[in-house]
Amino acid sequence: MVQNQRPSAVKVVVSALITILIFPAITIFLSGDWHWPEGWIFSLWFAAMTVATTIYLAIYDPALLEKPRLVVANKMDEAVAEKYLKQFKTKNKKVKVLPISAAFDQGMEKFRETIRKEVEEAEEE
Repeated sequence: MVQNQRPSAVKVVVSALITILIFPAITIFLSGDWHWPEGWIFSLWFAAMTVATTIYLAIYDPALLEKPRLVVANKMDEAVAEKYLKQFKTKNKKVKVLPISAAFDQGMEKFRETIRKEVEEAEEE
C-alpha cells in the first residue's frame, strides 16, 4: 500500500531556502558589484519573508503548499535568462515554468491561456 506522504515542515523549509538562494545570487551577480549593500539587504529581506511565509503555510495550511505552482519567468529577452531558467528548472523539477518577455509580448498569449485554464480547474475542485 502506497501512502501519500506530505513533506515535513523541515523539508519544505530546506527546499525553500535552496530555491531562494538563487534569487539573491542572481540579483547581486547582475548588479556587478558584490559590495552593494542595498542588494544584500533586499536579498536577505526577501529570503526572510519567503522562509517565514513557507513556515507559516507548513504549520497552518499545509494543503496550500501541495497545490500546483506556476512560475512565470519574465525578461526572457535578456542574454543570460536562458541560462538561469535552465538552472532553475534543474533545481525545481516539480514546478511548472512559463517563460515570457512582457516587454516584447512574447509568450503572453500562452500565459493568459494557462492562467485561465488553471483558474477554471481550481474552480471545478
